[in-house]
This record gives sequence, C-alpha cells and structure tokens, in this order.
Amino acid sequence: GLQSKLSANHILILSPNAAFEQYIADVLPELGEENVVSMVFEDLLHAYLKERKIQPQSRYLEAVVTDDAQADFIKKRMSFKSSEQFRLLMDQFVADLPLSEIRFEDISLDGQCIATKEEMRQWVLDRPQAPLAERLEQLGEYVLENLEASKGHVNGSEKNEVLQKVQNCTKLNVYYLYRKLWEKKALFRDMEKKSESAGDGCDLQGQSAEDAYAGCMRGIRKRTLENMESECMPFEDAAAVLYLHLKIYGSSRFRNIRQVIIDEAQDYTLLQYEIFRMIFPNAKYTVLGDVNQTLTRQKDLSFYEQVQNTLHKKRSSLVTLEKSFRCTNEILQFGLQFIKHRPQIQCFNRQGDEVAVRAFDQHEQYLKGIAMEAEACRSQGFRTVCLLCRTEKKCAFLYEELKSRIDLHRMEHNEIDCLEGVFLLPSYMAKGLEFDAVLICDADAKSFYSENDRKILYMESTRALHRLGVFCEGALTPLIGRQ
Repeated sequence: GLQSKLSANHILILSPNAAFEQYIADVLPELGEENVVSMVFEDLLHAYLKERKIQPQSRYLEAVVTDDAQADFIKKRMSFKSSEQFRLLMDQFVADLPLSEIRFEDISLDGQCIATKEEMRQWVLDRPQAPLAERLEQLGEYVLENLEASKGHVNGSEKNEVLQKVQNCTKLNVYYLYRKLWEKKALFRDMEKKSESAGDGCDLQGQSAEDAYAGCMRGIRKRTLENMESECMPFEDAAAVLYLHLKIYGSSRFRNIRQVIIDEAQDYTLLQYEIFRMIFPNAKYTVLGDVNQTLTRQKDLSFYEQVQNTLHKKRSSLVTLEKSFRCTNEILQFGLQFIKHRPQIQCFNRQGDEVAVRAFDQHEQYLKGIAMEAEACRSQGFRTVCLLCRTEKKCAFLYEELKSRIDLHRMEHNEIDCLEGVFLLPSYMAKGLEFDAVLICDADAKSFYSENDRKILYMESTRALHRLGVFCEGALTPLIGRQ
C-alpha cells in the first residue's frame, strides 16, 4: 500500500523546537517510523547560511514574550521583514542585481577584447528564468565560447585566466547584498515619506499593510543596518537572507522529499512558506495548527487559505478538528475562557479534577504552594509534571528558589535530558508538548493583562492532560475568571 510507495526517508517533519523534536523522536519508533527526517526551521537556516552565526530562535522568542517596548519594536521589524511587501521588494532587488550590484568588466586576453561588459550584462538579463547564480556560472561558458570562436585553439591556462576574470567581477555575497538592500534609500522612500507625516509611532492595528510600517520605517532600517554589523545575525533577518539566497542560488538539496508535515503551522510566516515551497518543490504538505495559539500576532482561519496560495497547491482541503481528546473537560473549559470567539470544541467525555487557581500574598507561601502541588502530582503517579513561566528569565529565578525543595529538571538550550519528572520551561518551549500535569507559576496581573496574553494562557493551559494548577504571587491576572 501507501506505506511501501512512500518510503520514510522521503518524509520530513518540521517541528517548532528541539524539545518537541525530541518528544517526537520518542514517539515515532513506537509507530514504526525510524527513518522519518525531523528538523526545526533553524536546521534549514544552518544548512544554507553556514558562514554566519545566527541568533537562536529561543532567544528571539524570549525577547518577544518579554513584555516591553523593545518587544513591540522587534515584533514590528519581524512583521515587516516577513511581509508580502518586503518579499516583493526583495524580488525586485534580485531582478535588478545585474544592473545595480554586479560590476561587469570587459574581459580581454593578451590585449584582445573577448566580451564587453554590456554584452555580458545583456546575456544575463536575457535569461531571467534560471537562478542568477546559475546564469553567472553559464556566463563563464559563454565567454569561453567567444574566446574559442575568436582565437581558435585555446590552452588550459588561458581558459582558466578568462574564467577567473569572469568570476572576479560576478562574485556574489548574500550577506553583503542583504545589507545593500537595506542601504538602498530609494526602495523604502515611499514608506518613509508616509513616516514623516505619521509621526514616529507605529500602530499595526487597523491600518492597511502599506501604512502599517510607515511610522517606523526609518527606525526599522536604522536598527537593521546596525544589527548587520554584529557577528551574530538576528533571527528576524535570517529568513529574509535565506529567501535571498534561494532566489539567487536556487536549491536542489531536498528534491527527494515527497511529503512535508508542518506542525504548529500558525507560528510560521508566509515568507517561511515561500521558503518551504522553494526548498521542497516536489512535496505534498500536511499543515497542522491552531490559530488560537500564535505567540507573536493575531491570525484567523483565512491564514490557512493564504498558506495554500503561497504553496501553490491547486487541490487542498481544510479539515477542522472539533473533538478534543487531550485534556479533561475541566481543563479544556478553563482554557477556552481565554479565546474571544470560542470554537465549538467538544471533549470526549473525560472528567477530571477542578483547575486549582491560587494567589499568595507571601513569597514563602507561594514557593511552598508550588512545591507541594508538584509533589502531590508526582505522588499521584503522574510521570511528567511541567512548571511554566512566561520567560526563560523567570524560569531561572524560580529554579534557584525551588531546586533545593523539589527534584527539578531545568530545560537548558532546548534539550530535555529525560522525559520524566518535574520540568521547568518557558511558555514558548512548551508549544506542541503535553504533560500529565501543568503548573502555571506566574499568573499574576503584572505578567498577564493584554489581549495578546490570552493566547499564551490558552496555550499553557492546554498542555495539561489530567491536572492543571494556576499559581501567582500578589494579584491574580484579570484575564482569569472574567468570562
């Protein structure tokens, strides 16, 4: 049947992070799938952009979920860099490279001109179908043909000399080009003009895509150029640089992949889907997600339609799953309070404990409360108990205070050393995972108050299979219980 037709090494699973990947690795062999390739998006970045260090996605997410003005500006930059507007601008930039950035020079040998720079430029411009780098490589062949036509017999060292000259003037460096793109004032001029009249605030709500970045375009350009100077490339730029790379060089590395399964699909941008289409040109896609669990910005069901258009798939079907088999009824209902338009999800009738919500005035009582709940879960026989804080920074503080009280595993750099016991994770690392019991440890009014925070609480709550506890020190978040 299908099993034999589609051998496992043609299948690729894209996981949201390394913890999830490890979690899958534990499950797949049980299903008899040893050879499925599993990757995270960062693996694709490193596969193509080897020369540069890239900021880990977890660092980027940490900055985004840390609630402050800087996080807002990072979101705006990311939002612009993954927008359709910016992608079209990159396409234009790549199409113009033979005119703007490639310094063609007349090629001559022993004082005789073999190819003029205009002739070479025209030859490259006349073949827009092939990736630019491929055309530049073939340009060498074309110049050699010219050489042979004009000189008759040509020896090896003459050939090499001519090829070397062609390569010297057509060398490309994708990082240099990405910087050049941002330096080109003219490309951003229209957006910056609007920026003058809009002041320098940048409100992404309720504006057309054109205007959304107007107020901060100059700021985005300035910060991007500064960031390009550091030896570690920001995660926010990595997908755009990879897109440029693929546009210029093409890629045949993953042509054997026939089926790509994308999990946590709502966390990828449309630019990333463009990248998947270029890297896996022969694949069918299974795209799985929950639009209520985006960490960075609002998405609705039209998102799946956009993904379908981006992947250029004529035939596709959207299946909405309305039965939850993960959580108990109590946990599911608790989680659904955070969603504005509550989906019609029914739970397979699985009753469980009420969700315990506890606010403490004293720090000592708060720590004791968490430790006792974690111990209680373990003594009830729960294999995995997960303590969640919004950020890695908060996890670090809590770990220091709890490690002497309970046996606690902290997840370092995405790696879980074993999948049993009591874990401490930042919210964004728990995506896609499930645990027997979950303790949300910082559900106070300072940590969770905005509309965007609802999705984090929804995602955190629904990681729990059997038992959920919600703890805070001081006032409880107003998002809980006001339905």
